[in-house]
Amino acid sequence: MVGWLKQPEVLLERIKFMLDWKLPQLKALYPSFEFSQTAEEMTEWLLEVSAPWQDAICNVTEPLKALQAQDKGLLFEAQLGAGRDLVFGEYPWTTSSNVTAAYAGIGSGLPALRPERVIAVAKSFSSSVGTGTLITAMAEQDNFREAANEYGAVTGRPRDMGYFDAVATRNGVELQAATEVALTKIDCLSGMTDLKICVAYDGEHCENPIWPQTAALAPIYEQLEAWDEDITGCRTFESLPLAAQKYVLRIEELMGVPVKMVSVGPERDQMINR
Repeated sequence: MVGWLKQPEVLLERIKFMLDWKLPQLKALYPSFEFSQTAEEMTEWLLEVSAPWQDAICNVTEPLKALQAQDKGLLFEAQLGAGRDLVFGEYPWTTSSNVTAAYAGIGSGLPALRPERVIAVAKSFSSSVGTGTLITAMAEQDNFREAANEYGAVTGRPRDMGYFDAVATRNGVELQAATEVALTKIDCLSGMTDLKICVAYDGEHCENPIWPQTAALAPIYEQLEAWDEDITGCRTFESLPLAAQKYVLRIEELMGVPVKMVSVGPERDQMINR
């Protein structure tokens, strides 16, 4: 609990409890395991590193309710996509919490929250790090991974690379009740000779995919025209190569909601608004 940082005595007691509970287990599993820090030292360290933002620790629901009363806009951001959601994701490769848009209100203490606008952020291709199924995995991934700089943000592990999966992405769009899509990294597709989108699955349960069993499914692809131009300097949708425009419009058609933003690079001014 972050709130314990405001109560050093309680924090110390919780750390003592955790050490008494966990250290014997760790030593039983790993006989050579050594841990020299005391509960007091850990408490002191936590208080030191948290000092710059101590004033921000609060019951966040109260200031949010005050902003609502003033008709102020609230912006919530989810870290992961629906495929990692504890309930709707591909178990057991999920995260430990619910990450869909509906939980923004629950997690912030505003259970009656009804977002007016939900932006589903999706890459223009598929990528995944760690375990799990990537149905649209490319046969040759190394060059594309390097060009797209697709490595784990924390671990630096290389991500598995795949073609855009419209089935999984639409599932996420619907679970999020998304009102629009922001399509990112389309510039990374420039120069790709084999450009295609997975529009359906083949195999058992293909009409109603059971997400934990997707490893048995095969992708059904739709081939699209590729483009060679460097599009990182484009600032309007109309300035994109016609093939790139068609790629975005086909994804829009498959998602059932408008693609209102298209990024052609990592900078803020490289986001095209439609």
